[in-house]
Amino acid sequence: MFTLRFIFASRRAWRLAFLGFALAVGAAPAHAEQGWFGDWLDSAKQETRTLWNQGQEDLYVPLHTHHMRFAYDADKIKGYNENPWGIGYGRGIQDADSRWHGLYTMAFLDSYNKVEPIAGYGSLWQFAQLGDLHLQGGYTVFVTARQDILHYMPLPGILPLAGVNYKKLSLMTTYIPGGRNNGNMLFIFSKYRF
Repeated sequence: MFTLRFIFASRRAWRLAFLGFALAVGAAPAHAEQGWFGDWLDSAKQETRTLWNQGQEDLYVPLHTHHMRFAYDADKIKGYNENPWGIGYGRGIQDADSRWHGLYTMAFLDSYNKVEPIAGYGSLWQFAQLGDLHLQGGYTVFVTARQDILHYMPLPGILPLAGVNYKKLSLMTTYIPGGRNNGNMLFIFSKYRF
C-alpha cells in the first residue's frame, strides 16, 4: 500500500526531478556563447555525455535524515520524519586519478513525509585508502523541489559530499546548513554500482 501511494503521489515530483536533471547536467543550446561561460557549458555538456554514455549504473537508496539536535527544539524533532524512504538512479565513472563523478536522480520522503525529488552532479576525491576501503570528499550540484517551499518550485543548490566506499558499495552523506529549527541536517544514503 505504501509503495503504490508513494508512486502515485510522486508523479509530479518525478516530472520535476527529470526537469531538474536536464538543468543540472548542462542542457544548453548547441551554439553556446563564446568566452569562459561558453567554454564552461561546452565542458559540462561533454562531461554529461561521457557520464551518460560510458558511466556505470548506480542504485541510490536514502537511509536516514538526521536533524542535528543542538539546532532544534525537542517538540520539533518529534514531529519530523527521519526515515526518507525512496530510491534513485545514476551513472558514474571512477577515473584513473581515483576521482568519482556522476549524475543522479532520486526521490524520497522529506522531513514532513512529502516527496522530494532531486537530480544533480556529484564529484568525490579519494583522500585515504585502507585496502578496498576508500574515504572520499567532494561536492554535489543539484536541483530539488519541496512541497513546503513554493509548492515544488525547482531550487538549485550546492552542498558538501562525503563518502566511505567499499568495492561496489558506498555510504555517503551531505550536510544541509540552516538556522534555528531549520536545515542543520545530515542526509545519509547508499550507492551501489552495478
